[in-house]
Amino acid sequence: MANGSPFGVNFLYLAFLLVPGYASLRGYLAATVQLDTVSRFDKLLLSAVGGTLTLGVSLVGYRAGFVESVWQLLPSVLENTASVGSDSLPVSVASSTSASAIVASVVGLSSLGYLLGYCCGTVVHVRNGRERSEQDLEQPWEAAIRQSALGDEVVVVTRDGERIRGELYRIGSASEEHDLILAKARRQGGNGSVPLGMTYHHYRDVARVQFPRMRPKSVGAEANTLVRGWMRVWNGVGYLRGRGRAVVNRVRAAYRDSGEGGQ
Repeated sequence: MANGSPFGVNFLYLAFLLVPGYASLRGYLAATVQLDTVSRFDKLLLSAVGGTLTLGVSLVGYRAGFVESVWQLLPSVLENTASVGSDSLPVSVASSTSASAIVASVVGLSSLGYLLGYCCGTVVHVRNGRERSEQDLEQPWEAAIRQSALGDEVVVVTRDGERIRGELYRIGSASEEHDLILAKARRQGGNGSVPLGMTYHHYRDVARVQFPRMRPKSVGAEANTLVRGWMRVWNGVGYLRGRGRAVVNRVRAAYRDSGEGGQ
């Protein structure tokens, strides 16, 4: 009976199954241009399914000889991973397999998983029939950060109903707290405005932020790389067809004119 380490076997299963599976999930989300709203349990389940499909496709390609040069780095591990019913990894295999070969194989599987997920997501994206840009993934505070600049006029409405107008001095990160610091701030009310100088506003105390100078921007280009590339090729083909028709029409007109002149 072959001896092996259960921890080593579990690590290989994790590396060769979940890591490429998670890469395939990221590729699917990137192709469909949607936020990662998958729960942890569903993400684990989808990663396992994606990893299984990725490993199956890679093994089919390895058996067929399409990727033999790549998988020669770790043929013995693939054989033991693909074998059914094996619950341990032989010590000889573990000792003959270098860490760099394992890392290279995991990276190769992850790249393949991302590509498969991206292709599947592209099919779903095309079937939905709607172009989506990077702006579809942008959160509201991210848009505020991107489209505003230091010194812009900002109006902060607190939860107490106070209106404070000032110049944007600092704006919090979208991944952290959405705090604001205003310069030349003035409290607006029925009795006029009261100068406040520099004011700090915690996001929990803010009910609304107004950006008077901010204007809506047009939707950006298609975010899916494959669809965007296909659109460019199709537009290029259409342009060439139009130019070709124009040249043909010119030649026909010149020929017709020369024929009429000869008569």
